[in-house]
Amino acid sequence: LPFRIQPAHVQSALKRGLVFEIVYSKLLRDSDATRRNVFSNARALCRLTRGKGIVIGSGAATKLDLRAPSDVASIATFFDLKGPLARAALDQTPKQLLQRVAMAKAFHRGCRLNDYDNRGGNGGKRQHAGAHQHQHQHQQAENKKKRHKLR
Repeated sequence: LPFRIQPAHVQSALKRGLVFEIVYSKLLRDSDATRRNVFSNARALCRLTRGKGIVIGSGAATKLDLRAPSDVASIATFFDLKGPLARAALDQTPKQLLQRVAMAKAFHRGCRLNDYDNRGGNGGKRQHAGAHQHQHQHQQAENKKKRHKLR
């Protein structure tokens, strides 16, 4: 990186639940200078985060750039991620990240978002649970009026 990573910024990002991705594909196909930079930056980041909030991704352009999880865990040891921290960067942290993204898509400001409403009335758009409940109550009132008129 063309700048020094500030420890306070890294700790602040971790407290907010952000994660850092280290891409290993540049280690496989780029020049020696690029490899040195990737190792140096990755080590600095892993040292500052103490191994927490790290995701190791392939950044693969082709299938040949992909590696087995055990190989990637071995690469992670060069970044000073040992044993459980290396496995967490490949397994637990990415899972937690995907779960958090799924939750962010399902909730907005404390309201649960429903999937697309197939019953019509909203043009196939998402709506929060309160709006759906209100629409349902409105529909029940309309049906009650219609039944009352038919009598």
